[in-house]
Amino acid sequence: MSEVKLWGLILACGLLTFTTRFLPLSDLLPRQLPPLIEQAMRYVPVAVLTPIIIHGVFLPDGSLSFSDNMRIYAALTALIAALITGRVVITIIVGMLSLWGLEILASSLL
Repeated sequence: MSEVKLWGLILACGLLTFTTRFLPLSDLLPRQLPPLIEQAMRYVPVAVLTPIIIHGVFLPDGSLSFSDNMRIYAALTALIAALITGRVVITIIVGMLSLWGLEILASSLL
């Protein structure tokens, strides 16, 4: 990639980032989004986080792994913690502690 193309790409990305941050703060957009868009926006976090979580749990090495994959069990314990408590911080702590504990347990048994 030439230097001119690289600087053009950097400039385009900067303008796009600025525009997405500036427009909601300006009077160019309506203060209230249409109900259909607001309803659709409720699904954005699930649509974005699901592939990230699935990739991290089932594809830790880049290939599909079910055997000797402690991340699956840790994800299930984190899911149970999320359903019981409904708190994100507790879910993260339970998931990480269970993953570390399971990995230590598995390494000591082998």
